[in-house]
Amino acid sequence: MTQLKISAVNLSHSLAYGSSKSNLIQVPCVEIQLSDGQTFKGDGLLTGDETTPPATLAPLVDGLTQTIVGQPAHDFLQLCRLVSQSKYTLNEMRFPDPAQKSADERKKDNRREMLSMLGVLGKEELMPVPTDMTYPMPRHLVRGATAALLRACAHTAGLSTSDYLRNLLSGASEESAKPTKLPLGIHVDFAEHSQLLEHASALCYAIPPVANAKALGKEVEVFQKYLRQLNGWIEDSWSDVEAENRPWLFVDLNGAVHKINNESSGKTLGSLYGFGTTGNQEKMIFSNVVTNTSATTTAKDQVLMQSMTKSRKLKLSLAAGCWTNSLENVQTWLEKAKPKMIVLNLNETASMGELIEMIQQINGSTTELILQGSGCGNQRSWDLLHQVAQAAQPFLYLPAGRLDGTMQVINGRSATA
Repeated sequence: MTQLKISAVNLSHSLAYGSSKSNLIQVPCVEIQLSDGQTFKGDGLLTGDETTPPATLAPLVDGLTQTIVGQPAHDFLQLCRLVSQSKYTLNEMRFPDPAQKSADERKKDNRREMLSMLGVLGKEELMPVPTDMTYPMPRHLVRGATAALLRACAHTAGLSTSDYLRNLLSGASEESAKPTKLPLGIHVDFAEHSQLLEHASALCYAIPPVANAKALGKEVEVFQKYLRQLNGWIEDSWSDVEAENRPWLFVDLNGAVHKINNESSGKTLGSLYGFGTTGNQEKMIFSNVVTNTSATTTAKDQVLMQSMTKSRKLKLSLAAGCWTNSLENVQTWLEKAKPKMIVLNLNETASMGELIEMIQQINGSTTELILQGSGCGNQRSWDLLHQVAQAAQPFLYLPAGRLDGTMQVINGRSATA
């Protein structure tokens, strides 16, 4: 059988939701064509706020073409590494760089400057000249290209994208090939939609990163009251279900509580103790309890917090939720902190290949995986992330696409059940 190769790369456009549901945006769509004529698409967006000036589209295509066209479409992870390292070139008007001049040119400049200081010659005005400038491939284009490559490599392997992902993340055993029910996290904003609650494995809430003492209370007592209400609502809504089988409460603290406590680990532990009294703490997960300036320092802080919660006999779970955006950072977390749980935000890592490698590392450890998607994107980009989640078999999945994405997962799951 002839090995399929990448024969062409093109850019088109697709529509997606941006950072808010009301913000409809046009995003670049990477199209990868294989030698059998099949074309596969990947949407170039991560946060939904990226911009791609039209003048850069041709150089971006050239950069990707030089990197991957002609490559065999079978080693997905290696192709993703190539894309992550790819660059593109723009011709821009720039002032000459003195360091790039030859020794003779620098001598002439020095002589002219001396004569101008003596008044013999007028001072030469520097003028910008056309200069080739090389830049790394934009992160959202890396996402689009690697998403398209994932679909292309699955086709080359003669598999559906779902099956290809399952082989990458779960192995090809007969047991792992069986589709499993994804444990879904439903945002509390959607609680009014009672039809969703029967699918909820967890109720989820995230404190805004800019939350302050006014919003949470000087001793975070305002937020503690809100947690008590949430836990009371869970207890009432699932009163006919045993406590251990009720949904989890997943809360992303975004480091806000630690900041309000003046980054005092002792005071933050006190807040966690207070949170634990609001309901069944054995069913509570708190992410991003502490944050710091790097993965290493945050992991060290997390180790201290984990030790303190254990000494206080708290049964709530702490999840690593920041500085989890790269394979290197994930490895740091697993080695330095060995957290019980780790959260990967699906739109924080540009390369789909690196994201897959991060999941492989976590699934090979004793740490539980939580996957969290953002609201931006479209049905095609969300569907790919749903397939990643299904193959990864996480402890919990907070679907990409918020309400629309959650419905997409539920309907897709029931359709294949």
